[in-house]
Amino acid sequence: MDNLPQQRIKNDPLAGHPVDSLIRARGFQLSRGNNIADLPQYLPLSRQQLDDFFTFMHRYSHRLVLHDLFRLQPECKAEDLTHYVSSNSLIRILAQLENFGMISRKSDGRIVIHLPADLTVGWILEWYIATLMENVFASPALFNVGILGTDTGGDYDVLASWLNRLVYFEAKSAPPKGIHNPEIAAFLKRIQQLKPDLAIFFNDTHLRVKDKIVLMFEEELIQLKGIESLKQYPVLRVQEQIFHIQHSIYILNSKRDVRQNLKVVFHDYLQHQGVFNWLF
Repeated sequence: MDNLPQQRIKNDPLAGHPVDSLIRARGFQLSRGNNIADLPQYLPLSRQQLDDFFTFMHRYSHRLVLHDLFRLQPECKAEDLTHYVSSNSLIRILAQLENFGMISRKSDGRIVIHLPADLTVGWILEWYIATLMENVFASPALFNVGILGTDTGGDYDVLASWLNRLVYFEAKSAPPKGIHNPEIAAFLKRIQQLKPDLAIFFNDTHLRVKDKIVLMFEEELIQLKGIESLKQYPVLRVQEQIFHIQHSIYILNSKRDVRQNLKVVFHDYLQHQGVFNWLF
């Protein structure tokens, strides 16, 4: 009975959202969720700046610099940000970040970081994925989603309505070495609870996910289903660093491009879910 939808709050901004409808159809209720238009509440960006920031986030090197800014605030030096980019590239990146109001520069060259204390790099990554789903794949999405009535805490990074299917993203900005088994176990538990049509474990890295992430999935599947699960539910490669379990759970990194990798995932899913398989 705990999972039954409760009466909606009057004027609930999430009521009627396509993701809300898919959640309610499963007998759950959203407790929170952000639309992609919510970013200016935290970063005062104009409409044009919001579009420019979305474009800025397409590049992995840009996301890495932004990750460092969150880690180094409130101040840093330019050389603190050159782990993954050249000095010349950093000049261009810093000019863009200054235009977004995320940094300013002192006369001595030090960089002052202007990121709200309640904003995290994970929140920004979730916003980016949700915006990708809306802008690139025409799929309404919510991020930083809470769901009532689940015993996993109901914390879902991104949920999208894609072809009227519920897609769940778990987004990790840490490198593979910073991701551990309990996080994989929690991801699988959330899938078990919500039963999305498609689940994607996305690690925003250009490092291989085969060596550690895939291994942890195999270990957690054994915990859930026993040793025979490796035969029943093998983790198989789609291409490069994109893997699947039964063409329903996908594990991928961001190399070479997040948009292209998601196209591969969606094409693979449709190809193996009985769509015109009888004809082609």
